[in-house]
Amino acid sequence: TTVREEKNLPSGETMSYREYNKGQPHKLVFLPGFGGDDTMTSVLAVLPQFQDHHIISVNPIGWYGSTMNTPLYSHEENADEVMELLKLIGVDQAMAMGYSTGGGIAFYLAQKYPKVITTAFL
Repeated sequence: TTVREEKNLPSGETMSYREYNKGQPHKLVFLPGFGGDDTMTSVLAVLPQFQDHHIISVNPIGWYGSTMNTPLYSHEENADEVMELLKLIGVDQAMAMGYSTGGGIAFYLAQKYPKVITTAFL
């Protein structure tokens, strides 16, 4: 498995994430549903369909190593925080995939940042 990493965001929050298949040409941002975390993507990383995908599995604000200094983040606000993380780690274009709460965040990522998030799977 990969090591959980953290980045300090401009908002003052810290966001945790894991990267799988780093260096592969296609980037996929994975956003888990409530109760899930960044380890869930380890299954995707070994599937043949995802061997050429650099998977960035993000823990939204307040989940599993990501702080929540300001309570009650909406899906849209979480999407903005995820975008800040993507900038910090040098992701300029990716697909987003999420389920449940993560699906809502993926939706807002695709809606607000169409030049970066080219496709969303909900």
